[in-house]
Amino acid sequence: MGLIVKGLQAVQARISRTEERVQDNSLKAMRAMAELVVKAAKMNAPIDTGDLEGAIEAIEERERTVQGRFGQTTIRVGVNTEKLQLELHRGFDYSIPMHEDTYNLGPRSAIKQSILGNTVGYKYLERALRDNEAEIRRRVEAAIKGAIQ
Repeated sequence: MGLIVKGLQAVQARISRTEERVQDNSLKAMRAMAELVVKAAKMNAPIDTGDLEGAIEAIEERERTVQGRFGQTTIRVGVNTEKLQLELHRGFDYSIPMHEDTYNLGPRSAIKQSILGNTVGYKYLERALRDNEAEIRRRVEAAIKGAIQ
C-alpha cells in the first residue's frame, strides 16, 4: 500500500506566505502600538516650553541577517535629545531627571494634569508603556492570529 500526496507544493507555498504575513502584520501592529505609546507619553510628559513633548518619538531599528535580509525589528519609544532646546537648560539633558526624579509640577504641567486628568511628570515614558501593555499585547496577538487564519 502506497501513499500519494498531492498539492504539497501549494501547502509549502501557503506556509511560506503565512510567515511573511505574520511578519508584516505584527510589524504594522507594533508600529501602531508604538504611536499609541508616544501619544500617551506626550500626555504624561511635564510641560514648560513644550519641547520635551515634541522630542518624544518612536525609533525603528532593523537588523540585517547574514544573507542581507531584514532580521529582528526593534521599536523604541524615547526622547530624541536632538529635538530638545538644550540651550534653555544650559546644555543639560533634562529629559532624564524629568522622568526619574520627583518634583513639584510647574504651572503649565499642573494645568495640563488638571485638564487631562492623568498624572503628569514622574516616569512619563514608563507609565505610557505600562498603561497600554494589555492593549499592545491584544493587538499584536490579533495581528498574528489574523495572518495565520
